[in-house]
Amino acid sequence: MTEKPSSIHDWTVHVLNIQGSIFERWVANAVRGARDEWKLVATQFAVEFPEPNGPIRGRESVLDVRASFQRLEPYSPNAIRLNAFIECKKNNPDFIDWVFFEADASDTKAKRIWIQEVRADVGTDALTNYQGAKVFIHPLESVGPVTDDGYETKGTYDVPTERKNTKTSTEAISNACHQVALATQGILAEEQRFMKMRAKLGSAKIPYFSETFLPLIVTTANLKTVSFDPASVDPASGTVAFDAVSLKDAKWLSYLYPLPRHLQFAFEDTLTEIDNDSLYRLAKLPIIIIQGSAFEEFLQDVVTLLQS
Repeated sequence: MTEKPSSIHDWTVHVLNIQGSIFERWVANAVRGARDEWKLVATQFAVEFPEPNGPIRGRESVLDVRASFQRLEPYSPNAIRLNAFIECKKNNPDFIDWVFFEADASDTKAKRIWIQEVRADVGTDALTNYQGAKVFIHPLESVGPVTDDGYETKGTYDVPTERKNTKTSTEAISNACHQVALATQGILAEEQRFMKMRAKLGSAKIPYFSETFLPLIVTTANLKTVSFDPASVDPASGTVAFDAVSLKDAKWLSYLYPLPRHLQFAFEDTLTEIDNDSLYRLAKLPIIIIQGSAFEEFLQDVVTLLQS
């Protein structure tokens, strides 16, 4: 919008636009309008992680939008549900671009993303051969460029007299990632507990034998990726020549968010087996960040993207 407020009504709407609640409602409506398999589960969904332990409470927050993608009807043996946890983020007007560094191309581990899945294991007799519900971590092909660091930038730096000409920030990216990571870990733990309880009652009580968990951020900021050869960096100054860096626009990208310790699962809670990547996967959470104008397209393509 380019029009300027000219009345109390206009200024009220302008203030509400800045706060982001209007954008959040657009995101929820986009989920409602997507293909039939998508369902809007809730908005402003309260979350907590770790789960309460007597009087000791975990960290609490509110998830903007919770959605699900269902394949086959509930209680079918092959029923699968994709849980999407969506944080909506209006960009700071001072920082219109989110610029992310592409992960090291030589590190095959860093160039992959993965998805968490809770899978029921009831055995032949749920009451006597109870296995409960296990958490699996599956490697996936990339969903957009894979990145591992990000900054908010102004988008324009062509005012030589501006003292803040090189100002950047990481606050909005960090806050959004923390919010959606807390929601993902909290709901995953909750769904695992629910599935264990249902498994004790037999397979007929389990609506979904497999549930996967996908953290998303939808933002109004422009998304860009930056790549360069680390060997081109001048070690004396820690800088790189302008023409040695490539900047590209992105509709969406995968960000390997470094999980704070209080959001990490223990081995026994998360992994069915320990491999060489276990520590790395416990310490990182792939979050898909989507530019708002591409969100409806993403909802149409996400299942194909995850299966590619």
